[in-house]
Amino acid sequence: AVSAYEEAIGLDPGSCGYRLNLGLSLKKAGQPEAALTAFRKAAELNPESYSANKETGEALGMAKQFAEAKPFYEKAAALSPDDPDAQYNLGVCLVNTGESEAALPRFQKAVELKPDYAEAYYQIGTILIGQNKAAEACASLEKFLALAPDHEKAAIAKQLLEFLKK
Repeated sequence: AVSAYEEAIGLDPGSCGYRLNLGLSLKKAGQPEAALTAFRKAAELNPESYSANKETGEALGMAKQFAEAKPFYEKAAALSPDDPDAQYNLGVCLVNTGESEAALPRFQKAVELKPDYAEAYYQIGTILIGQNKAAEACASLEKFLALAPDHEKAAIAKQLLEFLKK
């Protein structure tokens, strides 16, 4: 697939779609740096592409380049405000840039759009702990555990609940 998209780009270098699909193919092939280059070019060619912005943000996030990922996540969330994943991804990015206060409404929007979004409830709970809102934090963590009792963060959530209820 990679060589086919590279050939297509040779025929139409201005195609955002070919660049995006090349990036997706490279991502699946385990070539994250090359995928990021393709996603960046796709976003440059079509700044209004949700997928190009989302994939660029994700690639930068995977590389722990959260400050650089932030504008791509913001653009994706703005382009698709009713997509709970776009809101959640921006929230995670904001947490990773030390902006938990700004992340909270993103997670809240994610659960508003998708009431069974377990990971968002976990994030809300941890942010509320930092705001000394124990009762609200407990409610979010309990909702997380009800939705995802076998989640990898379930043990941490249970420990947090034990601490909060003391």
